[in-house]
Amino acid sequence: MRSPHFSLHPRSGLVRYALAICPFFDGQPRSIFLETIEYLGKGYKPLWNLVLSVPGLSCACVGFEEGVEIEDDKLSVESFPWNQWPLVIGALRDPSGWQPWVIRQGPEMPWFTKAS
Repeated sequence: MRSPHFSLHPRSGLVRYALAICPFFDGQPRSIFLETIEYLGKGYKPLWNLVLSVPGLSCACVGFEEGVEIEDDKLSVESFPWNQWPLVIGALRDPSGWQPWVIRQGPEMPWFTKAS
């Protein structure tokens, strides 16, 4: 039987773990894979830029704790949880094609900036 998720746990470095969960895992209404990276560093921008360069990625978030809840009905610019705790910054592929990403700061960016 295949596992519906996997995780990686580096022995050293600033990444504590990386987790990937398959679509519809545990009854969730999400038809895309969900990946999470727990990063221990204060400077998120190098990792953020690396993530945004991944082809085929549809959204990306930096957040606190368990992260932002993403479901299929939240994958448009209009419905994305831009103002939801614990979002620090979020990105969605630009459906208009004018730019690669629509990127907006979330409500936790001021706190995150102070903590960095």
